[in-house]
Amino acid sequence: MSVKVTKKERKAEKKHNFVVSHMAEAKKKLSKQAKTLLDKFIPEPIPYDKKIDDDAIERIVTSRISLLLNKPFFGNLATRLILRNADEWCPTAATDGRYFYYNSRFIMKLRPKEVDFLVGHEVLHVVYDHMGRRMDRHPVLWNIANDYLVNYDLVDENVGELITTVEILYDKKYKDMASEEVYDILYEKAKKEQGKNSKDCDGEGDGEGEGQPGQPGQGGGRSQNQPTDQEIKDALGDIVDKILDEHFKDTEGNDDDEGEDGDGKGTSGPVPMTAEEKKALKDEVREAVLQAAEQAGAGNVPGGVKKMIKDLTEPKIDWRELIAQQIESIVKADYTWQRPSRRAWHMDAVMPGRKPGETIDICVAVDSSGSTAGMIKDFLGEINGIMEQYEDYKIHVWCFDTQVHNPKIFTHDNADTMEDYEVMGFGGTDFEVSFEWMKEEDIDPAKLIVFTDGYPCGGWGDPDYCETVWIIQGNTTIEPPFGIWAYYEDQ
Repeated sequence: MSVKVTKKERKAEKKHNFVVSHMAEAKKKLSKQAKTLLDKFIPEPIPYDKKIDDDAIERIVTSRISLLLNKPFFGNLATRLILRNADEWCPTAATDGRYFYYNSRFIMKLRPKEVDFLVGHEVLHVVYDHMGRRMDRHPVLWNIANDYLVNYDLVDENVGELITTVEILYDKKYKDMASEEVYDILYEKAKKEQGKNSKDCDGEGDGEGEGQPGQPGQGGGRSQNQPTDQEIKDALGDIVDKILDEHFKDTEGNDDDEGEDGDGKGTSGPVPMTAEEKKALKDEVREAVLQAAEQAGAGNVPGGVKKMIKDLTEPKIDWRELIAQQIESIVKADYTWQRPSRRAWHMDAVMPGRKPGETIDICVAVDSSGSTAGMIKDFLGEINGIMEQYEDYKIHVWCFDTQVHNPKIFTHDNADTMEDYEVMGFGGTDFEVSFEWMKEEDIDPAKLIVFTDGYPCGGWGDPDYCETVWIIQGNTTIEPPFGIWAYYEDQ
């Protein structure tokens, strides 16, 4: 006996099949992280529902008003983000600094105070520029590190209520850390798992994974063979599944896995932005953060944001100027009035002369564990250019992670080969090893210049051994406990 299908039922079935097909196609464009979250929270394709979307928008707008009244710093920044429904591709929420992407059904699953927390979560991703700071770090580990810190800040600032409707990342042990520090901790765990797998396979694994191989040490990857997603899962367990939102990478051009090939409206993928638009947006965000902090008052701004604002507003010495000044101070100390310079005789003046047998002796230690690799050539070239104006000098150069690698000596005779210096290492960061190595080699420099991303796994070294200059790349919130420092910036 045949079952009669009505015209209305046929139409509904046709619409359902279209939605399933359309969402399956959109899903192909998603990153692995988004696919996992989408399967977890919304396992079956569900068509867009205007009523649910209207309710979700109302809930988000209500949350913004609540934040404006109770947490004005967060509220002011939240209202500048443009709302975009992203039911097709975003399982929870996301931001690129301009748009607040949301899944309407996920919003409606949360309690109102949890929506406050979610909105604050996206705001802090923008404030801390997590998209721009990722560089070549493994995306999953970077996202986990960011979520740990953002969620801690929100709990500490009493923004809404910690989300418990779904499990998210929260651990007090990461208090006062930067994302890069937490990333390094997570990365080392994942690398140990990778090493165990490699040992189990007698070193014959293919080393494939989600990370970009690139050059050794560029970005947070730390090596040419980043851990695979499965090795990260094995090392970190279910915390991988607790990432709250979809994270993007801020680069010139699109990442292969970012899915930025949607319709340009945000409905089937993030709205693409050119490099110029991203740069303009970054400047716009910086001004918005400063204004929001001023309007909210110092007592209503998270501690990490206060420090960031201080770094933005206080004048900073250029790292090149600092190095030049420090080397010049050595040169001045190496002159004496007891041995007048003959070069000044024709001027009828008495000028100090060089102390006999004195050589300008400096050490340069390069941290090969972090995101400094792409800048090392420029850094060494700058030092070489400064030293070339002097007649007699010796530069001890080495790189280090948890041990010293490839120590070389450069003088006026072989300075032109410094640009070919080979960087080795790419493990963790231990400043102590440089000081221990200098003591073992009986090297007592006039200055030690350290180029680093500033995240040691132990102490910073011996503050009494020699005068130390730190050039810190990647994060302007790091302040060494001794010596003087400047933050590395490209010209």
